Amino acid sequence: MDNFEKEKIYDLIKKELKKYLENEEKTASKKNYEDMNLELAEKFVKEALKYAKEKSLNLSVSVVDKGGNLVLFKRTDGAIIASIDVSMKKAYTALLLNSPTSKVDLVEFPGLDRIFKEKLVTFGGGYPIVYEGRLIGALGVSGGSSVDDDEIARKTVESIVEGLSCY
Repeated sequence: MDNFEKEKIYDLIKKELKKYLENEEKTASKKNYEDMNLELAEKFVKEALKYAKEKSLNLSVSVVDKGGNLVLFKRTDGAIIASIDVSMKKAYTALLLNSPTSKVDLVEFPGLDRIFKEKLVTFGGGYPIVYEGRLIGALGVSGGSSVDDDEIARKTVESIVEGLSCY
């Protein structure tokens, strides 16, 4: 084997090693979200508020973990006071039923409204957050119309979860 062939082989090995190391870095930096955390919740809230701003809406946004515990809440200036509680209830309902709140039909769950009395919301704005097949939390958006809240929640969850899968 002459020097030219050796150099080609070394270059090929270097390139393959570099690709391998880059892939290892990406894999190591990819977070395996088992549950919602503050860092991740901030991404959801920031994205939801971005969509709200595009629509000139004042909203309340809540993120709960897989146990239904509030991780993060944010309310824009001018959002109605009722939206605070409603956003939390939308997130809780979406988590509890693993369904967008706009699709909740209590006829399918007889008695659930009596069990969870004050905690269920059956109009748009709540979305479950499913990452790699696991329910890790939920998002609640309130303050606009039910249709606007639903659209913002859906777009936010889709955008952020897709981004998590693209590490």
